Amino acid sequence: MFDITTLLILIPGLPLLATLVTAVFGAKVLRRQSHWPTVLGLGLSCVVSLILLGVVAGESRDKSRQPVKFINDFAHQKETPRHVSWPTEPRI
Repeated sequence: MFDITTLLILIPGLPLLATLVTAVFGAKVLRRQSHWPTVLGLGLSCVVSLILLGVVAGESRDKSRQPVKFINDFAHQKETPRHVSWPTEPRI
């Protein structure tokens, strides 16, 4: 129902849009109510974040029955370091 890409754009986009609305209309139109676009932008961004959490949780629940393959990059190195040497005296 919700596209993840759209939700990921809306989360930072709504507060930024509220900032632009406040910057453009704040002094002349909104005056003492210029905090409301920011409050609404942050609130809507929080709601969109919760929707995204639900979408991602639903998708992970659908894919939870598939096998997972873990890859360890350190196991594929040609040489394994035997020890790490640190300088014994501080450099000045």
